[in-house]
Amino acid sequence: MKKSLATLLLFSVLFFFSPTPTYAANTHSTHLIAASSQYFSIADASQTGLDVTGDFTWSVWIAMASASGSWRGIFEKGPYGAGAYGYGSEYSADQGKLDMWIGDGVGLDFPNFTGVNLGTATTTLTWRRSGTTCSLWVNGTKQTDITCTRNPGGASNTGEFHIGLDIGTYIDANIDEFLFYNAALSDAQAAALYTDPCNPYTTGLVSQWAFDNNGNDSVGSNNLTNTNSATFVSPMFTCASATLPDQSGDFMIFE
Repeated sequence: MKKSLATLLLFSVLFFFSPTPTYAANTHSTHLIAASSQYFSIADASQTGLDVTGDFTWSVWIAMASASGSWRGIFEKGPYGAGAYGYGSEYSADQGKLDMWIGDGVGLDFPNFTGVNLGTATTTLTWRRSGTTCSLWVNGTKQTDITCTRNPGGASNTGEFHIGLDIGTYIDANIDEFLFYNAALSDAQAAALYTDPCNPYTTGLVSQWAFDNNGNDSVGSNNLTNTNSATFVSPMFTCASATLPDQSGDFMIFE
């Protein structure tokens, strides 16, 4: 009876401390070259959940090819313009600015985050629209909030969705782990996309593009087309396929 009890305790402990699956290993990122007009896209008719009507959060790992240069497009959905519906973002190394734009068919919100110098280091960028406030995190650090009141239009936004292209400008950069949420993450959740990228918050997560040798969406159906043959290179971070909880606690089995 004692041995049976000991065996039961042993199996209970081993079950409790068994590995817990987390995020699949990140194997690649994509290398985009502006001179070759390389980007990823999906037509409006093929999209699901990218026509946001209110709050949203985007996040991406990025490493620019050069520490200098003019405006380069990071992503967009819909045409840019005062009479158009859409949203997007672009970066200028020369000006040290990262812009985020939202068009509601009448006018534009154009939150302009200054003092953003990405250099060529691997950087995590997270954008958020929450109510009338637009926010940006750079490597988990929140920048100064900017007021933004316009709605990106929902179903009225009939444009393609692009990664690596915005307002006619292409990007020279490596890109990895692009996430889209149809909700405003909390400050802590947004910051954690940098500090704990292997375990992203999942509530409201519409699409996740890891660029592991393709443009497929690992959580939704928004698989992207690789335009002009962007290549795939080493990932910007790696994840174990499982996380083993702390096993430092002691236990005893008596016979």
